[in-house]
Amino acid sequence: MKPSLPRDDRCACLSSLASGFAVLCWLCSGPVATATDALEPIGVSMESRMRGGADVAVGDSALSQISNPATLSLHPSRKFDVSGQLLMPRVKWDSPVDSATSEGMHPLVNLGIALPQNDRLTIGLALHSKCGMGTDYRIRHLLIPFMDRGAGCDMKNASLSLNAAYRVTDKLSVGLGVRGEYLTTKFSAVVGPVDLEFERGQTYGGGFNLGLHYQATDRLAFGMAYRSPTWFGDLS
Repeated sequence: MKPSLPRDDRCACLSSLASGFAVLCWLCSGPVATATDALEPIGVSMESRMRGGADVAVGDSALSQISNPATLSLHPSRKFDVSGQLLMPRVKWDSPVDSATSEGMHPLVNLGIALPQNDRLTIGLALHSKCGMGTDYRIRHLLIPFMDRGAGCDMKNASLSLNAAYRVTDKLSVGLGVRGEYLTTKFSAVVGPVDLEFERGQTYGGGFNLGLHYQATDRLAFGMAYRSPTWFGDLS
């Protein structure tokens, strides 16, 4: 005799297999990111990305200081965290005489370290790759269709911040950070018979971060943070 499952168990098993197959198809069918904070991806640490970017009131990573410097006070011992992303944008360009697709890879790396000085004061250092985007085409222009010329753009933006958090009470912490930032970009275009190309330029800037963290209960916490604009110099 061949063993067999009761009818209800067989139905439940088939339903589970169908649900699993549907979830697998859904996961494999999402080719693009559906949410970003402008050019900056939502979420810095792996933990915050799994929460949809929420990190201001959580602070379970040394990278959380980028979102809220006050969360440094939540680490009783030294902590080091690293995370990374690989952006692979795919952009299509069309014209009356040609079409092209740009593909590329843009790695983003984040590093964070928390260093408690005593029961009240914690300092931290964080490197944040804020964004990296670019395109690269080989195109023909309407006026000179027999020539294949390059056009595209590229931008990279990263910051280095020094932060400090002070535990005012057992539940309330305040944070302050200063931030240095670097931006570089280049671009080129085809305008009629002219190749227009700007060589790579770069600029430096700075800003500051403020934060509050309040642990109301063991399960409930409130956070508030402010990141200033970055004041850059001229793009050389």
